[in-house]
Amino acid sequence: MATESLLIRKSPMTTDVAVRSFGDSLPTDLIELVNAVRCQPLHVVAFPAEAIIHWRQDEPRSWKAVLEWLTTMDVEINVN
Repeated sequence: MATESLLIRKSPMTTDVAVRSFGDSLPTDLIELVNAVRCQPLHVVAFPAEAIIHWRQDEPRSWKAVLEWLTTMDVEINVN
């Protein structure tokens, strides 16, 4: 049985709407991450474990919103 891959194209409009919904509520480091993915579509991003721990503890809503957006953008997260 053959397996088909379904490619989902990233919609710039969806991305812009999502980014605007973040507003000014994101911490600077998460804004930089979002902008990097927007400007140069990345398929994999790497984070130090300490950064993710920090975001989960100190910025849980912001981290959750960015994590959901990254998932929607089909970006893989590597923890190093």
